[in-house]
Amino acid sequence: MGIDPEEFTWVRARVVEALVTLDTRRVRAASEETYARTILALNETRKNVKDRETLRTLDEQLAGLEKERASWRPLEPVPPAVGANSAIVAARRAEIDAFSP
Repeated sequence: MGIDPEEFTWVRARVVEALVTLDTRRVRAASEETYARTILALNETRKNVKDRETLRTLDEQLAGLEKERASWRPLEPVPPAVGANSAIVAARRAEIDAFSP
């Protein structure tokens, strides 16, 4: 095919690196959204609860979620080259996924 195997491997590694970066950001954003919606729903539920035991349970759940969310480490900054590659790969993601095993 006339393709340099080392170059092919290097390019493939850059694409995989970009995909991992995109997936990491997507999963983090989805997790943050889920936690925020869950905490909001528990707070709304808490407003209408009169039972002390239920309030205590809701407070424990809220505290646990807040504590877990606060323990998340910030995502590491993406090197400029990886960011540029991620933008290119994101635009072609559907095509790439169609050929993935």
